[in-house]
Amino acid sequence: MRVPDLAKALADRVLAIASEKGLSEVIDLDALAVELGESDSRKVSDAGMLLQSRGMIAFVADNANVVRAKPELLLEGIQLVGAQRTEGTSQDGEVETELIKLREAAARLPLGEWAAVDRVRGMLKMIIANGWGAESHYLSDWKRISFEFGVGVDFESGFALYKQELLNLIDTMLQEKRLFRPARRDDGGRQKDGGERQGTENYVDLGRIGAMKALTSSSFDLTRLVAMCEELNRCWRSGCVIAVAMLVRAIIDHVPPIFGFGTFAEVVDRYQGSRSFKELMTELQAQSRKVADQYLHVRIRPKEDVPTPVGVDSRKPLDALLGEAIRLLTVNKR
Repeated sequence: MRVPDLAKALADRVLAIASEKGLSEVIDLDALAVELGESDSRKVSDAGMLLQSRGMIAFVADNANVVRAKPELLLEGIQLVGAQRTEGTSQDGEVETELIKLREAAARLPLGEWAAVDRVRGMLKMIIANGWGAESHYLSDWKRISFEFGVGVDFESGFALYKQELLNLIDTMLQEKRLFRPARRDDGGRQKDGGERQGTENYVDLGRIGAMKALTSSSFDLTRLVAMCEELNRCWRSGCVIAVAMLVRAIIDHVPPIFGFGTFAEVVDRYQGSRSFKELMTELQAQSRKVADQYLHVRIRPKEDVPTPVGVDSRKPLDALLGEAIRLLTVNKR
């Protein structure tokens, strides 16, 4: 096996191990190479040196191919969208794929890895320029994401917030790509129905759920919130639209104490968030109440109507609500 090919194969295996067991895991490259069918220790050493030169691994023992993965390895394999193309010409599918890859890598970065998270920020700028153009409002949002120490924000919380804001922006961009994705059509050119369109998409982004699971709070137990979000995803993928409406309403009634209020209506009216956040919460309140009044609180009648996926789709404002809740819990450690 050629050294570059061996290096790539070893990087894939090391990444898999590091993702499962953590970056502190000690890994024997010789043993991995044997599994790959390569027993030449010199080649393994050369492949390891190649990976080390790129900042992807670190040797932990002299005269032995024993290593630990470095955070940069998590970003390996991500090709900048449009790197060989004219700005603004990337295809939507390519942009979405690169955003997903970037998000998955960024979500795994451990605390304090500033160089790696800054590289994520740089990659994201390139994706925005090629996927939306240099005048996109996303570029303005990107510029506002930076780390600064402030009152009540320590180093650990500041890093977590910086990383989370990057993830939030990626999530928003992915949401737009999915929302405006062209409708799929069958062989006869007919648009497929809503149930088919849902496919394996989630209502609540898995990154949000992962962030909530990772949070520790002395004031709030997120166990039920996480469970409701996971059930919401299962219902959405299964086409259980009435259950989706019920769960969305339950979630927005569940989270107001995180914002310092007793009801979601108070969050909408009194929480001092950004203008766009308030607009999204107003939309979420109006839509969820309308759906509840129309489908959840009405007694049986001679003729009934069943909601469609479009009618209960509040993914964007709900994502903003969960993102802000995570941000508050991260910054304030409430």
